[in-house]
Amino acid sequence: MLRPLPVLLLLPVILVVSSDLPGKLHISHNRTERDKECYEDEYRHRDKCCRTCLAGTRVSAHCTENHARGVCAACTPGESYIAGPSGLEECLPCLICKDDKVMVQECTPKTDRICECKPGYYCIPKEPCEICSRCSRCGKGLRIKEQCTPTSNTVCEDLSAPPEPTSTKATVKEEHTGTVYSLSSTSYIILG
Repeated sequence: MLRPLPVLLLLPVILVVSSDLPGKLHISHNRTERDKECYEDEYRHRDKCCRTCLAGTRVSAHCTENHARGVCAACTPGESYIAGPSGLEECLPCLICKDDKVMVQECTPKTDRICECKPGYYCIPKEPCEICSRCSRCGKGLRIKEQCTPTSNTVCEDLSAPPEPTSTKATVKEEHTGTVYSLSSTSYIILG
């Protein structure tokens, strides 16, 4: 004999008790009705949806009316920043370049400071760089194939290997047709 399944197992939605309306149930799909009131460019503060402050500014006073912007204050150049619109009350502190790095871009209210390794040091670009490594030197019987840069180590090659041609480009214009050819150092052209 088949028994009927309880009705509660057949409900595919989440039931949420709202604190605004005690004793009443509201059906929700992963968000409460309160959350649905705020737009994408807003943040919730207490019972209001406030518009976010623009990049480079922080919230110094939250909105007093729903869907309005409160008071925003600028981040301090060289000290703090916020890269995009937000409801943050404090700007983020700028990165401080460590002793083995040099600054390549100053911190602005909208962008963090950018640091890179000092000359003679490098970091691998796709990995977090906490400490720069000293560039390798080519040993006896080797020569530099590629110089060390802030993002790559020195590449050495055997002295007995023929040096690779330097990459030079030339543009040749054929006089008869006006056709332009672009050549690299590994290409040859015979005009006859």
